[in-house]
Amino acid sequence: MHIEAKITFSSQEFTTWLATVVPITIWMGLLSLLWELFKGVVRSLVHEKGSFKKVRNFMGCALFGAFALGLFSVSLVPHAQISKEVRQSLPNRVKLVYGYARPFKLASPYGLFRRMTGVGGRPEVIIEGSNSMDRGWREYEFLYKPGNVTYKLPVVAPHQPRLDWQMWFAALGTYQHNPWFLNLCYRLLNNEPWVLGLMGKNPFPDKPPKYIRATLYHYHFTSWHKDNERYSDFDWWTRERVKEYLPIVTKNEPSFINYLTQAGIIQANNEESIEEVNVLEKLLRMFRKIIGQPEGFAFTMALFVIGLVMTFLDPNVKVIEWPEV
Repeated sequence: MHIEAKITFSSQEFTTWLATVVPITIWMGLLSLLWELFKGVVRSLVHEKGSFKKVRNFMGCALFGAFALGLFSVSLVPHAQISKEVRQSLPNRVKLVYGYARPFKLASPYGLFRRMTGVGGRPEVIIEGSNSMDRGWREYEFLYKPGNVTYKLPVVAPHQPRLDWQMWFAALGTYQHNPWFLNLCYRLLNNEPWVLGLMGKNPFPDKPPKYIRATLYHYHFTSWHKDNERYSDFDWWTRERVKEYLPIVTKNEPSFINYLTQAGIIQANNEESIEEVNVLEKLLRMFRKIIGQPEGFAFTMALFVIGLVMTFLDPNVKVIEWPEV
């Protein structure tokens, strides 16, 4: 079967279409933002009781409204990158402000995975361990991703928790499509300290569990409204069981060991395959062993503040100027 296809518009026609559509999207974004700010001001002045609350909420709306408008203006430059005509028509003041704000990465062009929850809820894989196949199952905790429904949301950005991020991708597929997930379970069955150091509280601190299993759940935010079916004054999440993600496995199960052996994770004699470690890695591991697992956001912000202080203390630093477009 042979299928032929061709584009029915020219490059110039596409450029002209972009020059028409992009300004419309900008005005739509601005009007929707102004409408939300207007509603916020009305709620602060009309629905609140007491002069103090009215003034406090109005000042809050004004402050965050000004910040939102500033961030919207800064985001116009990367948004207009798709159209040269629109980019050139932006006010020079907007380009100048973006030039000053650019090193802080406050705005960027479109990217994937902006919304993580999904239509039917945020998919999450929950790993459990036990010393009996029938009872005593305990959940492994992670530092950042949803798990325990009572845990409040942590601040993550600009830190990138790799394991928690990979766990979300694993929840979108199956363990067959994510062989690293079986490697993770094998490490947990052996209480591997370098892996447990990337996670939260270990439910088996003294001795690793005999069995591991994983279940797929869909997570939803709870609601503050009492008439909502997801209302809760204590929990942050509500979750529903979807299906079994990984059946019960043990580290001595033949099929499990066979897979790990073929993948090169362990060798045929059931010993872990360990690559030679260089001097730098030894130093990093020793340093990690001393300081433990630092909280990602605090550690990243500490580095950011140090860099910021060093930048301002350096007399040779020049103000970044955004070139005219």
